[in-house]
Amino acid sequence: MGLSRPQHPEVQPGLNMSGRVQVEEANTARVPHIGSVFQMAEGPSAVSQSYPVISPTGEYLGYIDITYAPETFLDRYIGPMMNRTGYDVWVIQADGTEIYDTSPGEVGKNIITDAVYADPSIREVAASIVKNPSASGKYTIWDRGWNGNVTKTAVWETAGIDGAAWRVGVTRDESAAT
Repeated sequence: MGLSRPQHPEVQPGLNMSGRVQVEEANTARVPHIGSVFQMAEGPSAVSQSYPVISPTGEYLGYIDITYAPETFLDRYIGPMMNRTGYDVWVIQADGTEIYDTSPGEVGKNIITDAVYADPSIREVAASIVKNPSASGKYTIWDRGWNGNVTKTAVWETAGIDGAAWRVGVTRDESAAT
């Protein structure tokens, strides 16, 4: 009786990745790099973090990378810190795509283009988030229970390494502020 490899329908061994943007970026840049969020063949959204492999003589040999869901990675650190604080945290790419939010339903939405963010006060703050590495603003949005509008204050800074410039923001419902 031979051993068989466990079957995982979400895993696609042997898939040719050579045409993917992430592969081209890593091979072209040849520097440590974190790409933008993309849809994996297996389904979930992810980022690819790559590092070049250089021979002792300086020849580029290729790269190694890790691909992960940013919301899963970030929640391990942000979630426990923010639990029961009354604050919300989000992380947004430079193009406006939310890659982490303490309200998981927001992940994957784009604060510039998604209809849920159509309120003028939100559009104004969203444009500022994309444009300004560091700032603050106020906007009106539905509360978590969809019971009515609340005014929130947002403060953000930019964090990132290896080409990523993620806006990390903290918001608080003003009516809950003490």
